[in-house]
Amino acid sequence: MLLALAGTGAHARAPFLRFGVEWGPSAVIYSSEHLNYLDDDRSRIFENKSSFGFSPNGFIMGHIGVNATNLLAFSVHSGYMGVNRNNRLIPLLLRMTVAPSGFDSDGIFIFADAGVGFHLSRAEQPDRRPAVLADAGAGYRFALTPTSNLEFALNLKVSADNILIPDPDKGGYIPREQIIKDTANSLSLCLSIGFSF
Repeated sequence: MLLALAGTGAHARAPFLRFGVEWGPSAVIYSSEHLNYLDDDRSRIFENKSSFGFSPNGFIMGHIGVNATNLLAFSVHSGYMGVNRNNRLIPLLLRMTVAPSGFDSDGIFIFADAGVGFHLSRAEQPDRRPAVLADAGAGYRFALTPTSNLEFALNLKVSADNILIPDPDKGGYIPREQIIKDTANSLSLCLSIGFSF
C-alpha cells in the first residue's frame, strides 16, 4: 500500500517518507470477559463479567509512513504494548492521520488505526489467535525543524482478544479443544509523546 501511494507523493511536501517513534502510558478503563468452556468432568462452564477500573500499562512503537498529501498520511506502526497485567503484545497497525494545518507546521492532528497484536508468550497455548486492535485520537504537533516534529496525543484503544483460562483442578490452562468461547474486550486510554522526521 505504501508503494502504491508513491505516485501521489508528487504533490506532498518533502519529506515524502516519514519515520518516527512514540511511547507513553496507557490504562485499561473498561474490560469484559465472556467464557464458555468444558471442565475436566465435561460440564459446561459459563462466565461473564465486566468492570470499570484503572489498570496501568505502557507502550513503545516505531513507524514508517508516507505523506499522500501535505494534509493526509498513512503509516505502519509496530513495537511493544501492554494491555493488562498478563497480556503483552507486538502490535502491527495501519494508521491514517489528518493534519489540517499540514505536517510541516505546528497544529492539531487526528488519527485512526487498526490492526492485530501478536502475543509475546504462546508457550501455554501455541494456537492462540492474535488480538484485534483499533483506536482513534487527536494530538498536537510542534514543528522543531522543517522536517522534524514533536508530537503529543491522546487516544482511546479498543482490543478484542481470546484469553487463557486457568484450570483450577490441574493447574495450567484449559486446553483449546475444551473452549467454546474465550473472548476478552478492553477499552484503554493512551497518552503518548512522539518524534517524527
